Amino acid sequence: MPTDINLDHKHILIDVIIEQANTSGDDKEYFKDWIRRAEFPKRWKSSAFGQIVNNSEFTARKIVDWALAKGINPENTNLTTLGTLLKSLLSQVGLEELRSVLAIIVANQLYMGSDMEDLSSRYKVPLPMNCLVTKASFSIGETVDTAASGPEINWLGTSDEARLEGWLRRDPVYLDVGFIKSAIERTASVCLIEISGKRRPGTGFLIAPDLVITNYHVLEHPDLSGDDKDQNARDTVLRFGYITDPQGRPSDTVKHFKLDAKKPIVASSPADKLDYVLLRVEEAVKRERIPYINYKPQRLSDGMGLNIIQHPKGETMKIALTSNGITGIYEDVGLIQYVSNTAGGSSGSPCFNDDWDIMALHHAERSAIFGSKREGILFSAIFPAVASYLSQ
Repeated sequence: MPTDINLDHKHILIDVIIEQANTSGDDKEYFKDWIRRAEFPKRWKSSAFGQIVNNSEFTARKIVDWALAKGINPENTNLTTLGTLLKSLLSQVGLEELRSVLAIIVANQLYMGSDMEDLSSRYKVPLPMNCLVTKASFSIGETVDTAASGPEINWLGTSDEARLEGWLRRDPVYLDVGFIKSAIERTASVCLIEISGKRRPGTGFLIAPDLVITNYHVLEHPDLSGDDKDQNARDTVLRFGYITDPQGRPSDTVKHFKLDAKKPIVASSPADKLDYVLLRVEEAVKRERIPYINYKPQRLSDGMGLNIIQHPKGETMKIALTSNGITGIYEDVGLIQYVSNTAGGSSGSPCFNDDWDIMALHHAERSAIFGSKREGILFSAIFPAVASYLSQ
């Protein structure tokens, strides 16, 4: 089945390829060598050689169109045909071009499975999590991580990549000790959420002695047919204190809890609304006296920092700090949108201001050329619906 990519991204790729060919000294030989190095079936290489003409621009367009039409590479079903070609291109381009090509690979799912994970590790590419699709869209029947997490984002701010990249100021060289101390205090309330038998971790946090909140789509993803939030709730395990020890290993002081057996789901709003689910934890959590996060209304504005405590890809707890990542506050629809050039976050992560007040529930991310576009649900929109349960 053919691969489809964003049209603007296609033009960017073609421009990068043309530039590489034109600076090689012999553009026809450049294209031949590029195809030789790609791990394709032999018959495909002959077909690809047939795309080469006496014009580097035409050749670049023809090869990209040819690769898109081929879809998945049968020599490595974790790669699309275009992704296979780009794999050998990554070591040739300059830093700016590399960033663009990597973002396009991630945004258009040109790599999959372990190859995507290897790409993330090698080049420090932010890979969002928790949005599972099937390779059936590429005629392969397996489940894999993609470069998108959560529901689709209706981006309400500027779409100009240069302006979005300019939103990110360099983080300060020094961080206030009190700021770090407050961050550490907040981490005690955050947990990794795992559903037994499913590769779909998420993040949540306590907002009452026995109530955890996370995204609705963590428990029931709208793109997965047959996903049952009630069964998933019965199979859910919460891990508090899942951090690394001084030797870099997962700490052995992690506290594990199940959800309440009788009524685990207290309240919820589906993924296309406020995308939250309020969960009651088993009684044992109260005995541990784990601190919870109190919500108090605070004003937000464009350009403020947003700090996210998260379990990216189900790993030990991480904190992403941004000094001015908020691009827009949309109180009428209950949304906050922001950008980040740090690692992708977990669905359901708490988003804080610089005073470590809870501001939003992170719920979606899409890769962009400069980094990532992110979206959260304003806690001011969620709180009226859950306030009565918090006071019980």
